[in-house]
Amino acid sequence: MLEIDAEKANQIIDDMQMHNYNCDYDRTIELYDKYHDVFSNDIFFSNKMLNEYELATHKIILESKPRNIMVILTNTCDLKCIMCHQDRLPVKNIDRKIVNIILDNLQYIEKLIWQGGEVLTLPYFKDILSKTVNYPRIRYTVITNFQNISDEIIDLVSKNNIDFIISIDSIMKETYEKIRLGASFERLEKNIKKLNDCMIKCESKVYLQINFVVMPINYKEIPDIIDFAYRHKFSSVAFLRCITEEESLKITKEYEEEVKAYIRLAAERADKYGIRIINTFLEFNNNDCDSNKAKDYIKNTTDEEKGLFCHLPWYGMLILEDNTVKPHSACGYTSFINVDNYNNINDIWNNEVMQNYRKQMLKYEYGCCIQECRLMLSYNTRKKFNK
Repeated sequence: MLEIDAEKANQIIDDMQMHNYNCDYDRTIELYDKYHDVFSNDIFFSNKMLNEYELATHKIILESKPRNIMVILTNTCDLKCIMCHQDRLPVKNIDRKIVNIILDNLQYIEKLIWQGGEVLTLPYFKDILSKTVNYPRIRYTVITNFQNISDEIIDLVSKNNIDFIISIDSIMKETYEKIRLGASFERLEKNIKKLNDCMIKCESKVYLQINFVVMPINYKEIPDIIDFAYRHKFSSVAFLRCITEEESLKITKEYEEEVKAYIRLAAERADKYGIRIINTFLEFNNNDCDSNKAKDYIKNTTDEEKGLFCHLPWYGMLILEDNTVKPHSACGYTSFINVDNYNNINDIWNNEVMQNYRKQMLKYEYGCCIQECRLMLSYNTRKKFNK
């Protein structure tokens, strides 16, 4: 049997994925026929290859396992942020059985995201991380406010290159603590410094990102967050639109151009530092969901030759704290389904809702899907699907 190294395997799978993005499904199938025997002894790569093949052949019930999983472990949090309303909801924690099912299938996964609420408040979260680090092919991300992190987790993160997305909406103590009620700016900086020091000591490749929610109270700080990111070894900064029921926390239309100007200044500064800007503030606006752009896409993309609008239902899934599932956090179109009675990854992965998403894509009946999708107006995301 022909031997194949990881670099070559990744290149073949990248080629398959690009053919699928370009709707050239026959070429994906040709690569699968040529190489799938070569991959048979490697569970991770054989699953990725099978997954691309099943997308190319438009399977609805998949034999391949999910490659990307995002898990909302809890809706509990140690803060009460002014733009968040989770404290109004009943306290819910994901069923540990579902977590264990995920942990039993780590050999197939390439990207795994843990989020809350605040995951660092969970007493068993360190045990979860400890079990996952034996699978170095997975890219792990933890989304957190970083207020309460133990030295043990900092050490674990640094030694195993676990990425962190940290929510920081201001670098001014008074503003930061006004937005994130219950937080301490001094504690935030102290924890980041501990992590930075441990990263240097371990020579780690931890990827750090700041999530900055843009609001009237903080938008003039947009360029300054880049300097903070550079000082504290962050690789990227994401500017996010505030999605809330509270109108006073939203950027109104009259301030849009001023915010855009600040983001341009931030981008210039980031370029000097080698920091990546993720600008979803400009790419997503709730008011644009029924825009002419979406309507034109619906009108012009019903032709089967143009391929599938979205591949997310074939690649991964989001499991929420109430044990419900959908393909991605941006998917707001279809109903959720509760999976707490399911006992294996295959049943969760091929549940009724996931199958319905795939059917909608295959039947090209995704008009409402486009209008509800938070990724629709993002060129950097859309260009990956169909050209």
